[in-house]
Amino acid sequence: IVAITNSEVFLLIILAFIIFISMIILYKPIFYIIFDEIGASVSGIRTNMINFIFMLLTAICISISAKIIGAFVVSSILVLPVAAALQISNSYKNNLLFSILLAIVSNILGLFLSYYFDLKPGGSIVLVSLIIFFLITIIKKIIK
Repeated sequence: IVAITNSEVFLLIILAFIIFISMIILYKPIFYIIFDEIGASVSGIRTNMINFIFMLLTAICISISAKIIGAFVVSSILVLPVAAALQISNSYKNNLLFSILLAIVSNILGLFLSYYFDLKPGGSIVLVSLIIFFLITIIKKIIK
């Protein structure tokens, strides 16, 4: 992560911008497809096209990110914040926002820990993501 070039950072920024704009444009159709794909199809949403665009963006994101920051970190960034957000969110929109927030927090804390304790950045980010997930899960079980 700390050894990526300026061109790779630029590529990631462009990719993030494309995904952000796509999610804004496709928010409602994706939301509808997630909860009722048949209903979305019946109501006129082109579910095959939306699914294809979503999978294409995901594939591009994973392939570019895996090359730049490593497959292990990419999988943890994609899965762990979403899993943790599912524990505390009560809507699709909240889950989306919480997962983004948790991913940012785990990345910043992971990089901070790797810098000050001379650890590998990828492993630190994954550990922080995992700790956040476990803490949220434990706190949720205690509260219930």
